[in-house]
Amino acid sequence: MPYCISEVRHREFPDARTVSAALNPLGLSPDDVLAPFRNYICPLSPTTGRGYQADLAEDLKAYLEKALLREGLRPTRNRQFLAYSRVLNDRADFGVIHERSNRTIFFEVEFRPNYERDLLKFQIGAAEGTLAAAVMVLSIEPKSVDATFATMPSYEAVTKVIEVLRPSYPLIVIGLRGSHAS
Repeated sequence: MPYCISEVRHREFPDARTVSAALNPLGLSPDDVLAPFRNYICPLSPTTGRGYQADLAEDLKAYLEKALLREGLRPTRNRQFLAYSRVLNDRADFGVIHERSNRTIFFEVEFRPNYERDLLKFQIGAAEGTLAAAVMVLSIEPKSVDATFATMPSYEAVTKVIEVLRPSYPLIVIGLRGSHAS
């Protein structure tokens, strides 16, 4: 039963102009970042006794690695290249490295709790100068991903927190709704 995306929502923080200004020098637009999510289908079926969200997240990262490949950009899941800071050990789930500036679009796939920690890591990347932009991927309806996993954050709840937090770094929050096709 593949997982098919039926809806993609997004919000830009602090605003759309800031996000565009951060992505344009890298040769990307916000729509270039959003487009791969609109066509994504995870071919993996849920496995009994194993949380589907982990398999979905890994497949999504592998898909983005191919979908975001452009001249001058290097998509990667290699942890060696995903450090937010030169002195801390925190790493992003996925990244797109701009080869000329060595700055990264850091992606965090939030199919697990503790999204607050990832917001802090984005802030550290901004302070360290490694972050070009941040992308947080969430489920609009967590139970549609895995009905047994009760602590997955939702797009609506997280965007409310981010509105109050008011990050100054460029951030795209992407919400995905999908279903398991039969």
